[in-house]
Amino acid sequence: MKKIVLVGDCIATGHNCLVPEISGDPDCKLDDLEVKRQLKDKIVEWYLKDNEVQSDAVKEAYMAKYAKEKDLAWPKHIPGCINLCRVGDTFQGMHELVKEHIGENGNPDLLLITDFDSTHRCVVVHHEGKQYVVRRDWNFRNEPQVKWPDEVYAKFLQKCVEQEQLGQEWQKKKHRHSLGELIRFIKSKGIRSEFLLFHDYNSHLTQYYNEITGGKVHDLTDVQERYCDSDGKEIYGLKLQQQKHIAQHIIDTVITT
Repeated sequence: MKKIVLVGDCIATGHNCLVPEISGDPDCKLDDLEVKRQLKDKIVEWYLKDNEVQSDAVKEAYMAKYAKEKDLAWPKHIPGCINLCRVGDTFQGMHELVKEHIGENGNPDLLLITDFDSTHRCVVVHHEGKQYVVRRDWNFRNEPQVKWPDEVYAKFLQKCVEQEQLGQEWQKKKHRHSLGELIRFIKSKGIRSEFLLFHDYNSHLTQYYNEITGGKVHDLTDVQERYCDSDGKEIYGLKLQQQKHIAQHIIDTVITT
């Protein structure tokens, strides 16, 4: 069996697949930010049905939701696949994660890389002699967070604000550079990689990836259409149902080719 490692963002974490179960509404169409703001009490209530609070009910509930959804996501249905995808990740974060994983576990036979949503941001912050690779969805920048020290997160926001002023084309250039750094590291380790493109926004990466690897980008931009309505909003129950089918499609078109 091939040892496969997958890095990417929430496209591969089953994000919000449990919302119908948690909300009690099979047709719930709250967007990501609305889920966070409006369903907090229901998420805690869902968690407490089968668990006891250890220290922080809200934090534990969200972590449980994230873990269970990730266990339901399409990578779980790919034999030998280790899913390292994280909500809000970028190529910079993936690079850091791949280095860490390889250092602890050795080289995989295949590294799958997904692109990420256009609102994801990542910057390196130096604070008190330490380096932090801070990442977050820009839409959530003002939402409470506990992952990063306050001073570090404040520096992240300041840097991101400065970068936002440089425009979308600058962001795309940054993404290409970060992808290039990741690919160069992978190639130095002799690891085969395949790039999975889920967002039309990132189609500018197709030619660049081909130039630096000689390989092709796997265009999966139609996948999200399987579980979105005509307005592009995710239908979470349908999204959950589609996870096995997405996995099989990737097995057939990417892994076994």
